[in-house]
Amino acid sequence: MIIALIILFLLTVGGAITSIVISDDFLAAKVIIPTGFLIILIYFFGGVVYTGNLPYEDTVLETYEIISLKDNDNTTGTFVLGTGSVYDTTYYVYNYKTEDGGIKRDKINTNDATVYETKDSPHIDVIGKKLKESAKDSIMYHLFNVGFLEDYITSTPNDCKIYIPEGSIITEFKIDLE
Repeated sequence: MIIALIILFLLTVGGAITSIVISDDFLAAKVIIPTGFLIILIYFFGGVVYTGNLPYEDTVLETYEIISLKDNDNTTGTFVLGTGSVYDTTYYVYNYKTEDGGIKRDKINTNDATVYETKDSPHIDVIGKKLKESAKDSIMYHLFNVGFLEDYITSTPNDCKIYIPEGSIITEFKIDLE
């Protein structure tokens, strides 16, 4: 994509310079340069749309071995001159083991996580996107793919799967009519 944009830029500038040298007419240059830059913009934004619509699949970006997990509410608000708003956010706060044997604490917004009960060891899988290999075989991929956008899409986590021991979730229904 970048090489194609550079080639289009050089063709635009070269065409403008050639028209000036051959005809001593700046009118041709006034037409060629804006047209060339318009083509470059259309090509670039077409590549952005193409890259955003490529077929991606879910993949595990990182896995954390967790040693504890708790849900936690966080209420914040802002008030100015008698008006304001209150925000309530729920998090899963967890401790996990690091590679060097240490323990770190982190949190995940409950809207970004799904909890599963398992017989395996408790862990968190951070899920992201990976480009399907079949998409890389196309000539269109090599012509229109915007590399930095693909890197952003594939490196940004979009979900977490939390696996905890069976029986850890307390299910309770209670109606208190007092």
